[in-house]
Amino acid sequence: MSRALRQRRQRRRRLNARRRTMVAMAGVGAAVFVFLAGYGLYLYILNGDEIPSTRTIKPERIGQNSIIYAADGSRMGVIRSDQNRSVINLRQMGPWVPKAIVSIEDRRFYNHTGVDYEGIARAAVKNAEAGAAVEGGSTITQQVVRNLYREISTEKTIRRKAKEAWLANDLERTMAKSLGSERKAKDWVLQTYLNLVFFGNNAYGVEAASQTYFSKHASELKIQEAAMLAGLPQLPSRYDPFKNPQAAKARRDKVLAAMYRDKSITQDQYEHARSAPIRLKAGRIYQEHRLPYFFDYVQDQLIKQYGAVAVRQGGLRIKTTISPRLQRLAENSIKDTLNLPGDPSAAMVVLNTRTGEIKAMASSEDYTRTQFNRAAQAKRQPGSTAKIWVLAAFVKNQINPDSTSYVSRPIKVRYRGSTEWWAPKTYDNSYRGSTSIRGATVASDNSVYAQMTLDISPEEVSKTAHQMGITSPLENVWSIGLGSQVVTPLEQTNFYSTIARGGTRLDPTGIAQVKGPSNTPIPLPRRKPKRVLADWQAWKIIDILHDNMTGGTGTGAYISAEGEGQAGKTGTTDDHKDAWFCGMTPELTSCVWMGFNTPTPMYSVHGISVAGGTFPATMWRRFMEPALQIVNDRPWFDVLGLEEWLPFTSTWAHNPAFETILGVDPAVAKAAEEAKKKAEEAKKKKDAAQGAVTPTAPAPTPPPSTGGTGGGTGTGGTGTGTGTGGTGGGTTPGGTGTGGGTTPGGTPGPTG
Repeated sequence: MSRALRQRRQRRRRLNARRRTMVAMAGVGAAVFVFLAGYGLYLYILNGDEIPSTRTIKPERIGQNSIIYAADGSRMGVIRSDQNRSVINLRQMGPWVPKAIVSIEDRRFYNHTGVDYEGIARAAVKNAEAGAAVEGGSTITQQVVRNLYREISTEKTIRRKAKEAWLANDLERTMAKSLGSERKAKDWVLQTYLNLVFFGNNAYGVEAASQTYFSKHASELKIQEAAMLAGLPQLPSRYDPFKNPQAAKARRDKVLAAMYRDKSITQDQYEHARSAPIRLKAGRIYQEHRLPYFFDYVQDQLIKQYGAVAVRQGGLRIKTTISPRLQRLAENSIKDTLNLPGDPSAAMVVLNTRTGEIKAMASSEDYTRTQFNRAAQAKRQPGSTAKIWVLAAFVKNQINPDSTSYVSRPIKVRYRGSTEWWAPKTYDNSYRGSTSIRGATVASDNSVYAQMTLDISPEEVSKTAHQMGITSPLENVWSIGLGSQVVTPLEQTNFYSTIARGGTRLDPTGIAQVKGPSNTPIPLPRRKPKRVLADWQAWKIIDILHDNMTGGTGTGAYISAEGEGQAGKTGTTDDHKDAWFCGMTPELTSCVWMGFNTPTPMYSVHGISVAGGTFPATMWRRFMEPALQIVNDRPWFDVLGLEEWLPFTSTWAHNPAFETILGVDPAVAKAAEEAKKKAEEAKKKKDAAQGAVTPTAPAPTPPPSTGGTGGGTGTGGTGTGTGTGGTGGGTTPGGTGTGGGTTPGGTPGPTG
């Protein structure tokens, strides 16, 4: 017998002996399993417990990341779960990771029924040979059970092992029956395992691991990359490739050898993969967020609606309303306008006028320095943009802003018995005299709007503002319509969009669609439109604010190409600490705010004093000009209702609760000044005529003349006063009468 033949026979005998040993050990393993299972069940029955079943034990929720997308489908970022996990199906894992995991973790996975008796025996032999626990006997199914049914991990070892093994068999039987085949049940178990298992560095599941170590999807992994990941679950910290690259490579090569042994890869593939170095590319996909301010806003809205657990562990897929193109335009309009170091901050909110969807939410702030969202969170005084709260209250109460007039003049008012006067002033301390509400709006006249608020009441203004979209609490003070309260740019944009929509309130939303882990749509909160103004009332406000853009304080925002399709209002606080522009088009409604984070007067920015008609109006125009070329053209809403105005007379000056001091009506003062000049000119002419005759002797002194009684009529406040000229000698004018309120009455009476 040749030496080679003897060696082959010896190898065959050793192999057969090893097989007999393995069979024997498998029998021992089976016996041990039967004993443990039986004893475990005995303990259950002894304690009065039910026999464990996957149908009666509630599985743990598999926490996973939620992902947020922009309106165009581009990925904005991930809301990380406590366990950083992105659940995918087996097909999305690519061909190599499942094969690698089966080869290294459970090579007989597709042959056993949840418990591998041969594996138990093999592990027992190796552990005995090594004198230590170097290999475990748990199958992939048992590990799934251990992770899915956490309550068994708190039990004692024998009960836990018995229950774990029993549930592994039960799970595979149940899934096979549910899915229709044992193969499908196996694929489900493997898929579940690969989504559950911990790969180190806070990466749970193969997709999170692939992104963490290689910055790619699991389906894109090469053989050597898949093998490296498959080697991690046994001891993630020991084989961490970031910290222990040599250990990670050794473990990877062991996985590759197992794959080659199981014929999962060819010899060429094995040799090529084994010779490849480990090339890592640390992923930042779970740390970085696009549009971080809006991302945080959406996350907060989701948590309010669905709860923190569902959002942070529910694997949601959220499609938002944000338009990346419009967002870039909004950001650029701010950057191009405020482009010098030390410039104030600015924020802009843009809504789809028709739907109320948030299309842009921009800020000049650096998110790495502050996470405070000034567009949605900063409450600042809105200046004269709040005048439209008052205008809306008037129009809502059917008071015609074209036929209703006030006198623009200095006023002082206080509650009777109070010691403090309220004395609102106009922006430039000039007063227009009698003017319509339309004219006062275009001129942004504080005197008129103060009187309007006193007439209709701060309570009615506050009520109307809240009905139309303001959500912040408002104090019912006289100055409410002059911008003394605080609101966010998002709230003010919502208010203006209600007007632009034809009087229908539809609160803003940043969320277009939400789907669960199985791609099932999740209902969104219902946004029910609510009519606040009639369409003809809303149109009246738009018409006035269009005039404001063509010939009032808002001309800096006017886009000539858009014609009538735009309307807006400026706002500046008395101390120049805040400046605004809020504008509407049929397609988009937007408000721009500008100010220092710590409120500070903006008396010199780029060399000028800031007002709503300067930088904010410019930013609005710079955004809207290109933005309106992107969105679909829309007309204003159809006005179907007929105007129905009610008679109105101002009564605030006669309110017995008030004490008032009314300044002179500029028109009356002008008329008085002109009358005085005429009288002086007439006297000069008469004196000149008398001086032309030279007397021959001193003229005797004439007796006093009784003169004539002159009456002047003037308007004081809203009351009419009649003055009686005094007894004038020669050409001396009469006196001045007393008018309504404390305003002097008519002009001086005629000479006596």
